[in-house]
Amino acid sequence: MRNVNIAYGTIFLLFSIAYVFFFQKDFLLNIASSLGFQTGNDIFYVGASIFLLFLFALSFLVKRLTSVNGIISSLCCFPALFIMGVLTSSENSASRGNILDLNWLWLLPAIIILYFLILFAVKRLFYYEISKERGFLSLANWNLTLLFIQFIITLFIGNTNLLAC
Repeated sequence: MRNVNIAYGTIFLLFSIAYVFFFQKDFLLNIASSLGFQTGNDIFYVGASIFLLFLFALSFLVKRLTSVNGIISSLCCFPALFIMGVLTSSENSASRGNILDLNWLWLLPAIIILYFLILFAVKRLFYYEISKERGFLSLANWNLTLLFIQFIITLFIGNTNLLAC
């Protein structure tokens, strides 16, 4: 089980780095310039690194608080991925200085609360199915499938428009 946790944690970290440093770089630079920060790459990398550390710590905290194991252990990444998608969901208005045009922000608390309720209900109702001893490939397949579904949700929520820097 530990190998599966390390594998999906590494994949989560690689996706987060690719999403923030490459896919959303122009968007985040526009937000930084709208807030009056320097738009140099050094400031961006420091801010993005702190943001990624926060997301990774959030994922670790959710894992420790819920103590979810087995075939749904990768669901602990959902709050971090959802927050990452919500914070990058603003449309092109960020380049015009309006950074508070976040389409998903009002849904964030409700979806996070609903996530925890569903997670605890699934953990209670399907305890024996979830905690059943499985092979490495079965655990890896379930967790990677759930992780990639969460990645797709993050990509659908986030801003996918190219912005002029």
